[in-house]
Amino acid sequence: MQQHSSLRATALFEFRFAKLSDGRYVEQDGPRGSRVLGEQEATWLANAEQQGELRLSVLRVVRRWCPLDGAVMVGAQGEAWCYLVAPERVWRHPNGGVKVQGLPGGALGVWVEDGIVPAGAFQGVLEVGDRALLPQVLQEVLPLPPGQKEGASLFLAAYLLSVPLRHLVPTAPLALFKGPPGSGKTTLARALGLLLLGPGFEVTVGSALDRDPRDLPALLGDRLLVALDNLEGKVGQKFLDILASMATGGAYEARMLYTDAKTVRVVSQARIVVTAIAPPLDRGDVADRCWVLEFPPLEGYRSSRTLLETALARRGEVWRALLHDLALVLRHAGELREAKEPARWVEFSRLGRIEARSLGQEELWDRMLSEQRLSQARLALADDGYYAAVREALEMNPVGELRGTAGELAQALGVRSGRFLARWFANNTHQLRELGVDVGVEEDAHRCQKVYTLRLVRVAPPQGEGQRQAETVS
Repeated sequence: MQQHSSLRATALFEFRFAKLSDGRYVEQDGPRGSRVLGEQEATWLANAEQQGELRLSVLRVVRRWCPLDGAVMVGAQGEAWCYLVAPERVWRHPNGGVKVQGLPGGALGVWVEDGIVPAGAFQGVLEVGDRALLPQVLQEVLPLPPGQKEGASLFLAAYLLSVPLRHLVPTAPLALFKGPPGSGKTTLARALGLLLLGPGFEVTVGSALDRDPRDLPALLGDRLLVALDNLEGKVGQKFLDILASMATGGAYEARMLYTDAKTVRVVSQARIVVTAIAPPLDRGDVADRCWVLEFPPLEGYRSSRTLLETALARRGEVWRALLHDLALVLRHAGELREAKEPARWVEFSRLGRIEARSLGQEELWDRMLSEQRLSQARLALADDGYYAAVREALEMNPVGELRGTAGELAQALGVRSGRFLARWFANNTHQLRELGVDVGVEEDAHRCQKVYTLRLVRVAPPQGEGQRQAETVS
């Protein structure tokens, strides 16, 4: 009888404690959550395991979140709990107690590190309805630009949702907050970071990165959200190359310093926010990766400290709404995989449309997409000398048309080499169309060159369905 009781006690002990895949030991206590054991307790368990007295299960360590079959598991701060998000409900569970199929070695328990959900977001089970909650909560919590709170909250709700949905939404636009000094750009960036990551989040001064753009991949590789503040002036092409690549989920690979045959590879994890008065992102392939929020001048200053304290105090409420909407999006996950959108960030566009449709605001989302294409065109070409030269030449031409190779057009326009002009056309074709210049390209097989046809077009205002109409000027 005593031996049976000893075996039973050992089985309960092995059920309560577990070993992580990185060698640490944890205790799984349902009512109190879970915890990583201290050095003394871990040493005792390690000795018992080496002597064969215990056989503890192994939990695989997963960073930040874990996609399951049709669901998502997100860790809570403090690592005691995790939140299981399924299409119909969300519930809190002690960390480490969830079995996940498809891992090496079969079904294994998972321990979610670097949790980002406030532990007190909610307890028990959260039933998920058909109407999104996050946009309305963000309108109440964030210092959004006056006059566009409804659209801005819809965009930022999709932006926050894209973080734990990285496996379904691999790329999201670069959020650009543009406006005069004191309009609230930096305060909104800080508030957004505090809601997502909690106390300790700070924006990064962007101008310092231009001195050594190699710092940018490292900055974007180990964070969920990076805010580059006051990105002004002329930045180098290397910086824009890296930013364009990593904003769309790219990887940066380079030779490791002081080695001949070793490389370092950094995969972008971060969502990027840029604040600027006059952003230096004047290149078509960078501009069409941006979502521009325009901040109007404010008549008086507001206390940023008060605004940030308000956002932080309601962080649990925001995350409760975020987890609810996360489950709502998972219910329509098939739309993300089969999406066809005019935007570069296709899945993100569908994510925003799912949120908007649940609120009856799908037409607003379509109109926002259309307006963003115009904002991207202005960002890329507003102060561009090549665009000014092309526009002036077409307006002076009686038929509103120019035709020729890149070299011939460069000579006619009085600009730099034809090779540079051809690359400029390739980078800015969509932006030129938005601003009223159509670029047609034909292959001249005889001369092995491309022949360009430039025409003025009349662009109609954005339509309700988000479609832009253009007709050739006769």
